[in-house]
Amino acid sequence: MKDAGEKKRTEGLMSNLVRRLADSFARAGFLVVAPDMFDGNPAPMDFNTPGFNATEFTLLHGPSATDPILAKAVAYLQTTGVEKIATTGYCYGGRYAFRMLAAGKGVDAGFAAHPSLLEDSEINAITRPISVAAAGKILAPLPFPGEPLQLPLFV
Repeated sequence: MKDAGEKKRTEGLMSNLVRRLADSFARAGFLVVAPDMFDGNPAPMDFNTPGFNATEFTLLHGPSATDPILAKAVAYLQTTGVEKIATTGYCYGGRYAFRMLAAGKGVDAGFAAHPSLLEDSEINAITRPISVAAAGKILAPLPFPGEPLQLPLFV
C-alpha cells in the first residue's frame, strides 16, 4: 500500500454485514473498495419477500453486468499505488472472486466462502491463488491439476 495508514472505503450499496467486514479490513490498514455489484438493485435479505424473483435477479446481475463494475474497482485500486490486490467474495460474490483471478484481471489472490453459481470454466480459468470455505457436502475436490489441495476438517 502506498500509505499504510490510509483507511478509505468507497461506498456501495451493501448489507451491514459486508459493510462491517469492509470496515474491519480498513481498520487493519488495508485500502478497501466495496463496489456495488448490484448497481443499486440488491436482492432483499429474505429471498421469500413477496414479489422477489430470484431467476430474474440472477439474470440481471450476471457476469455481463457485474464484471465491468468489478473491473472499474480494480482499475481504481491500480491508480492508488497498491502493490497487490486481493478479493473476497461471499455466496454470490464468491463466484466473482474466482472470475477476478483469471489472467489479466489484475487481482493477485482471493478468498471465496460458499461461492454460488460458480461454473467449472470459471474455476479452470484462475491463474492466481484462492482459498475457499465450502459449506455443506463437498462431492469432489476442486479441479486444480498438479496443485496441492488442502481440505481442513472442522468437527
